[in-house]
Amino acid sequence: MKKRNVNIWPLVSSKLLNTVIETGIQWVNIPTIAELLTILVFTGRDAVDCTKHLQLLLSQELPKDKDMIALLLWSLYMGNPKAHSTATIQESILLLCNGTNTPYDSILLDIIKRIEAQRNVSWTSNVFTWTFRAPSAASNMDEYELSPLFTSTKEGVEVTLDVQTIRNSVRSYNPEAIFELPYADNIDQMTVTNILTAIEEYQKVFIGANNCYNMEFLLMAMVNIPDIFRDNGSVDLKLFVETWGLSFVICCLSSRYSDVSQAIINAVMNDNETTYKERESVRLLLGRLKYSLTVNGQPIPNCFCIIMAMLLPVVTNPGHFMFTRTIKFLLSAPELNYHYIPMFKSISEASEEAGKQISWFMDLLTCSLATRADVMLMVRRKVFEWAMNMSLVLPNCGHRNLLRKAQEIPGGAYSLVTRNGTISFTEAELSEAKKSQNLDVSKLGLRFLFANEREKLEKWVDNDMGGIVRRLNPTV
Repeated sequence: MKKRNVNIWPLVSSKLLNTVIETGIQWVNIPTIAELLTILVFTGRDAVDCTKHLQLLLSQELPKDKDMIALLLWSLYMGNPKAHSTATIQESILLLCNGTNTPYDSILLDIIKRIEAQRNVSWTSNVFTWTFRAPSAASNMDEYELSPLFTSTKEGVEVTLDVQTIRNSVRSYNPEAIFELPYADNIDQMTVTNILTAIEEYQKVFIGANNCYNMEFLLMAMVNIPDIFRDNGSVDLKLFVETWGLSFVICCLSSRYSDVSQAIINAVMNDNETTYKERESVRLLLGRLKYSLTVNGQPIPNCFCIIMAMLLPVVTNPGHFMFTRTIKFLLSAPELNYHYIPMFKSISEASEEAGKQISWFMDLLTCSLATRADVMLMVRRKVFEWAMNMSLVLPNCGHRNLLRKAQEIPGGAYSLVTRNGTISFTEAELSEAKKSQNLDVSKLGLRFLFANEREKLEKWVDNDMGGIVRRLNPTV
C-alpha cells in the first residue's frame, strides 16, 4: 500500500476490507493506520460501508489537527452526502473544528458547507452563545485549560473566539491562504496522492508559527454574533473594534469575499445609534476606504488593506504615539490612491530621530506583505530601498524582518535581488554588523540564494553562487 493509488478492492472481498476499516478505526490515531484507512475508502468507493464507518469514527476521541483524519472523515461523508447530512453529524464535525486556515480545518469546513447545502440550514443556527477569549485570559491558562472553538451544551453549541487569533489573522493576513481539495467536485479524479501533494505545497507557503482563522468562517461568525450585530440593526462598534473583528473585515476587502466585507462596512457606517466615543475616527477611516473603492474600483491591493486595517487600533486610541500623524494622513485627501503605500510618504520624510515611528511603520509594512503583487508594489514605490537606507542610521529598525517576509513569498527573493541589490546590501551589512548580529545577517543573505527561482538567480549572479556563499558565511 506504499503506492497510495493502488486499488486492492478487486483482489480482496469487500466484506474483509470493510472489517479491516472497522477494526482500524479503533487505532486511527496512529498516522500509518489513518493513511491506510483513507486509501481504502478512496479506492473502494461504493464498496465501502461509509455510513457505518463514519458513525464509528465520529464516536472515537479524535485529535484536532491531523490532516489524514480530516481527509478520512471527508471521504466517508462523500460516500453518501445526502444520508450523512444530519444535524448530529454536522455538530460532531463542528466539535472537531478549530476554524483555522490549515488544511485540516479547511477540509472539515468543506464538510460543514456541504451539509448546510443539503439541509439548507446554517451551522450558526445551532449556536447558543458566542464568547470572546481575551489575550490576557489565554496567557494565564495552560493550553489544556483553554475552551475549544466549539463546545456542546444542553442548550446548543457554544462558540469561543480567541481575540489573539483574530489579531494574528490580521497581522498574518493573506488573501491566497485558502486551502481547497483538488478535484473536490469530481471525486473520480481525486487521489490521496494529489491531495497530500496539495496539502504539502500549501503548508510550505501559508502555514506559519501563529494560528489564523479561516476567512470564510470568521466572516460568517462575525455577522452572526448578536453582541456585535444586534437585532435592532445597531452595531456594538467598541466590541467590533477591540476584538480586531472590524480590522479583519477591512483586510478581506482584497479577498474573494470583498462583497461581504463591503456589506459589513456599510452596516457599520449606517448605524447612527452607536455611542462608541471613537466612532468619528472609525467613520473617517471607513469613509476614506469606501470613497476610494468608489473612485478606484476593484481589485484593491492586499498590502493597502492590511495597513488600513492595522491603522484602526491607532485611530481609536488618542493616546497612541501615531494617532495625530495617522489622523492627518486620513484628512489629507478625500480618497486614497491604491497605487501608493498608505502613510509611506509621511514616514519616509520623517527625521532620523523618529526612530520609534519608523520601527512601528516597518512592522506595519512587514505584516502587509503577503503576495507577489505586494512585493512588486513595494519595489515600485522604493519601499525596500528606503528600508535598507534607513538601516544605515537605525540598524535595529526592523528592516531585516521586512526582507525576510519578502523572501518567503514566491518570487519575492528574486525580485529583491534583481531590483534592489539585496545580496550586495547584506554583504555590506555583514562587514559593518556587530559580532552578535553576524549570524542573523549571514542567514538573511543566504536565504536569498536558496529561495525559489534559484536557477534564474544563478544566471543573474553570473554563476558566482559559491563566491557569494563564502562572502556571506566566511566559515565555509
